[in-house]
Amino acid sequence: MIGTLLAVAAIGALRYRWRVAPLLIWLLVAETAFDLVYTAALGAREQLYASASGVTWLIVSFYVPLLWVSLGLIVWQMYSRRNEPLSVAPPVRG
Repeated sequence: MIGTLLAVAAIGALRYRWRVAPLLIWLLVAETAFDLVYTAALGAREQLYASASGVTWLIVSFYVPLLWVSLGLIVWQMYSRRNEPLSVAPPVRG
C-alpha cells in the first residue's frame, strides 16, 4: 500500500512539477527495493520458487523480474538526469 501511495503521489508531483517530486521518487525506489528484497528472502525461506505453479509461477518468473528492471530504469533516469531542472516547459494547465 505504501508503494502505491508513493507512486501516485510522485506521479502527481511530476505532473504539476512540484519540487518535492524527486524526493517522492527516491522514497518510492527505497520502499520498492526493500519490499522486493524482503519478499525474495521470504520466498526463498518458504521455498516458494520450488513450489510455484500457475499464477504464482507467472508472478515469480515474469512480474518480479520486470519490477527489478523497472526499478533499475527509474534509478538510472533519476541519476542521469539529476542536474536537469524539473520545470523546463511551462506547467501544464488542465
